[in-house]
Amino acid sequence: MNTIPNRPIRRLRRKAFTLVEVMISMAIVTIVSGAMLSTVVFLSQTGYNVTNHMNLASEARLALEYISRDLLSAVDVKTSNERRMRITVELPDESTYDVDYHTRSLNGEYYLRRRVLSGGSWTSWETILEADLIKDVRFFYYDSKDFRVNRKKMDDIKKINVRLEMESDFSTGHRTIEQSDTIYSARFVLRNRATPSSD
Repeated sequence: MNTIPNRPIRRLRRKAFTLVEVMISMAIVTIVSGAMLSTVVFLSQTGYNVTNHMNLASEARLALEYISRDLLSAVDVKTSNERRMRITVELPDESTYDVDYHTRSLNGEYYLRRRVLSGGSWTSWETILEADLIKDVRFFYYDSKDFRVNRKKMDDIKKINVRLEMESDFSTGHRTIEQSDTIYSARFVLRNRATPSSD
């Protein structure tokens, strides 16, 4: 009689992952992908912030350059308050014209506007900064020794400080992010303006 020898039966093992190994690997992949996603979102918001600040700085620089062209040729200050500046500008042929800068608040939003008095009539208002960018504009007046000048001593004005407070909201597609306020300031010396001599 033929008998089968008594050998231990070996189980054939397949090379596969167990359920626990699969669950651990999925947890690791989820944690890593979540960290990568939050990094991508953070970097994209940082990119939006940098772009927004660059746009604000560019607009403020253009507005300050616009004002500086007039102030560098100014020979007189006619109106001096924090919201309005009216100056007399002299051209190379020694003819003059008045320029009026005015911050106007409409429905709580400020605009920086400019108009020119030439030949006896005012031009229409020209908007230099739009309401969606500007939060506040102020003009400050100083004498030659850097002391603030009030309205009663307009003849002493030798320097004008223009302060722009800018803000901008931008959208990332599904939500609007408010940008923090940014202040740009420039002080201009009225080189062509004669101030009274102190005796």
